[in-house]
Amino acid sequence: MAKIQVQGIGVYDDKTLKKKIIQLASDLQKNAKKGDWSKASENGIRALGRMWGAYQDWSRNNESVKESKTSNMMKAIRKHGTAGPWSIIVSKNNKVVSRVSVKMLKEIPAYLAALRPRYPNHKIGIEAKSGKIAYREQVLNERVKTAFMVHPKDPDKTETHWVKVFNELAQGHPSPIDYGPRETHMYDWNDRRNYDLAIDEYNKMMNKIANGLNKSLDQMNNIWKEWDKIYKKYLKKDGRK
Repeated sequence: MAKIQVQGIGVYDDKTLKKKIIQLASDLQKNAKKGDWSKASENGIRALGRMWGAYQDWSRNNESVKESKTSNMMKAIRKHGTAGPWSIIVSKNNKVVSRVSVKMLKEIPAYLAALRPRYPNHKIGIEAKSGKIAYREQVLNERVKTAFMVHPKDPDKTETHWVKVFNELAQGHPSPIDYGPRETHMYDWNDRRNYDLAIDEYNKMMNKIANGLNKSLDQMNNIWKEWDKIYKKYLKKDGRK
C-alpha cells in the first residue's frame, strides 16, 4: 500500500489519508456553520491544505493508465467512433448513483466539469454504452485536461478557474495542445512547393481558429462593462443607488 508523506503531520497510506481529508473537511464545515472560528479550526484548515496537496501530488503520479485499459479505449473508439454511444457513470461504494448518456466523445469533458462539483466524493467513470469497455477520464481528455466552466454561485472561483485553464493552454506543445508543424517537417521534400502548399492550407485553418479566438477576446475585453450594466440594473431593483 502506498505511503504518502504529509509535511509536518505524518505518513499515511492512500486510503487512510483520503478518509482523514474527508473527515477533516466535514468537521471544518460543521465548525463554520456553528460559527466556531477558533485557533483549532484555523490549524485544521492548514492541515487540510497540506493533506489535500500531498494526496493530490500522489494521485497525479499514479494516474498513468495501464496499457490494457488504453487498448480497450482504442477498441471502443474503433467500434463506436467518436460519435459514441458513451456513458458517464457516477458511483459510490460500487453502486451507480447517476448515469449520463453522451452522444459525442468531445462532449464528455463539459459533462465531467458539470458533474464534479455535484459529486465531489464519488467516482466518475466513462464507458461505452455496451458496458463492456471502460477507461479512465485522464486518457480521454488528452486535448485539454480542464474545460472552461462557470461556477454557479462564486464568480471568484470562475475567474480563478479560467486563469488556470488559460495558463494550461499557454504551455503549448507537447502538452496539452499539439500545434502540428515541427522544424523537421520542412526537410527532404522532392518538390519544396508541396511543403509550401501544405503550410498555406495549414495557415488557412489556423486563421479560422485565430478569428474565432479574437472574437472571444473582444467579448472578454467587455466583460467588466457587461457586469457593470447587470450590477447597476439589480442595484436599482434592490432600491439602492
